[in-house]
Amino acid sequence: MNKQRMNVQTIAEILTEELGKLENYTEKIQHASSRVEQATERLLKTEVKVNTSELAQIEKNIVTTIKDTVHIPRWFAKATLYTLIACFVLTIVSCLTAGYYYNKEKATEEREIYWYEQYQKLKSSKK
Repeated sequence: MNKQRMNVQTIAEILTEELGKLENYTEKIQHASSRVEQATERLLKTEVKVNTSELAQIEKNIVTTIKDTVHIPRWFAKATLYTLIACFVLTIVSCLTAGYYYNKEKATEEREIYWYEQYQKLKSSKK
């Protein structure tokens, strides 16, 4: 029984020491966190001035380069569109012209057949 009390007392003493150390660590952690909070507040209150004129110039150069690069495809797209429209109109005109000459040839052929038949009749009537 005495051994058990001694062990319980020893364990209690060890736990008390450990709790004391934990309290000490807790105080240190709280102190460090308060210092971090103070530093954060100081950083938030201070104004940091940055010279942005160089960045503005770089941005302006980039925007100009992009506009110049994009301008060429717009012109190319317009030229392509006009070329396609011209090809479409040319195709329609070609189809209409071909139809006109086809009908004209057909009419000429019919007239030739008519006159050939008239000639054959005239020739046979002369004999």
